[in-house]
Amino acid sequence: VDRMITSFFGELTPLKGLTLKTQYSIDYARVETNRFWSPLHGDGVNYGGYATNMSSKNNKWTWTNTATYDFSIKKHHFNLLAGMEATENKYSYWLAERYGLLDDKFTNFAGPFSNADAGGSISNNSMVSYFGRINYDYASKYILSLNYRRDGFSALSKNNRWGNFGGASAAWRISDESFMEWSKDWLSTLKMRASYGKSGNARVGSYWRQTYSPVTSTKNLYYQNEIGQSSLQPAKRLRNENLTWESKFSTNVGFDFGFFNNRINLTFDYYNDVTKDLIMEVQLPSNAGYSSQYQNLGQTTNRGVELSLNANLVQTKDFYLDFNFNIAFNKNKVDALYGANGDEMILSGGGTETGSDNYRVFVGQEVGLMYGYVSDGMYSFDDFTFNPTTKKWDIVTTKDENGVPIVTDCSGVLSRAGGYFGPGHMKLKDLNGDGVIDADNDRKVIGHALPKHTGGFSFNAGWKGFDVTAMFNWSYGNDILNINKVDYTSYTGSKRYQNLSNDMRLANRFTTIDPATGLNIYYGEYANP
Repeated sequence: VDRMITSFFGELTPLKGLTLKTQYSIDYARVETNRFWSPLHGDGVNYGGYATNMSSKNNKWTWTNTATYDFSIKKHHFNLLAGMEATENKYSYWLAERYGLLDDKFTNFAGPFSNADAGGSISNNSMVSYFGRINYDYASKYILSLNYRRDGFSALSKNNRWGNFGGASAAWRISDESFMEWSKDWLSTLKMRASYGKSGNARVGSYWRQTYSPVTSTKNLYYQNEIGQSSLQPAKRLRNENLTWESKFSTNVGFDFGFFNNRINLTFDYYNDVTKDLIMEVQLPSNAGYSSQYQNLGQTTNRGVELSLNANLVQTKDFYLDFNFNIAFNKNKVDALYGANGDEMILSGGGTETGSDNYRVFVGQEVGLMYGYVSDGMYSFDDFTFNPTTKKWDIVTTKDENGVPIVTDCSGVLSRAGGYFGPGHMKLKDLNGDGVIDADNDRKVIGHALPKHTGGFSFNAGWKGFDVTAMFNWSYGNDILNINKVDYTSYTGSKRYQNLSNDMRLANRFTTIDPATGLNIYYGEYANP
């Protein structure tokens, strides 16, 4: 990994209080990776030996020009700023792979391999911004700030490329007022703050609007007379010329307190953030001919409070001890979903044995709702009968007095079980009571990704030039969707590495080996225990 971050600037002061500044910054990074997996062990066994070389480069430059004018008229102080900024980001990536090692004496990319593949990608985007700011204060007690910026992003269409953003803030240093003299002995600072503003975001790649994409992998090239031909293929992502900036409207009210010569500081903030025209990549139906599309989907609101405390507990000539604490409460709500999404949107958090559409967004509720089946343990041998003809296990079909099977059938959703569906497989709860598990009737909201509150605390101590810091943080009230646990505890597909999970240790996992005889009682000659 090579990384270079540098900047150059120049300043000119033609008039008192007026500063002209130009600055050029470069952020360059190069990453190169070489790997070799032996065909004799580990992951290299599946490939018969595998070697790969990868290289990526990222070059970002930023040119900023500003003019600042600072002046005072008696107790009135002004600071004016105007400027522009241009940024370009270039990224390139290539990958070469070789697999099927013909001579295991070689241990690098240069060895004799039977197959090879290569590919790569490039990315290039730019942004131009014009901005201005006015800061004003009277006797450092009454503070006002106004700002505005206009941003143009190359990745958006010409009609929606430019966004206008800005805001205003005000503060009142109450502790400096004459009527607060009585509290000077213990109240060092009392400040009230308020702000309102609009900011923007455009989370899209450089070439998402391309109708076609190049074929870069050598194994996918079109060969004519055994010579690979360059070609184009339809893009997988459908372009959207109406996509516009995502905008967030933020309102904040806060108080700053300082006690005992600011040895103890307390900050309180209340905020209300409304995000409109949310940008998300939406999965499209298979008959659309495209896999996905960027869309402005809807509107969300985040409302909450934040509290922080900083205290200098001990301060002597050789020793100090500081304590910091913070806690935040946030309430999220989906206000609207645009277009054809209606009141619900389906999202994926990763594929599992029980499907990949495991998140839901509902209007009127919070984001991050985990949606899925409810576990009901594992199937046992009592839930099946062995069929000696097919050499497979048949689920018990006995029904209760209401005509509902006494053993719930999950085979319809455990798609990767195939002909091995039987004892030891994951069992799911039948939520609608019909005896059969299906995606439409037996799933519900099973978890919430957003925490009720987050926070942390830390201690900083120092003694005669030595210092130590201890930091702690928490997230309380949120659930975690453990996809690995679902797959590692499901009797399906490859079982490699499943015993690395604590849930699949020998004392817990279902086994098909009779501990008394050592015979396989799941299938084969001794399959009926």
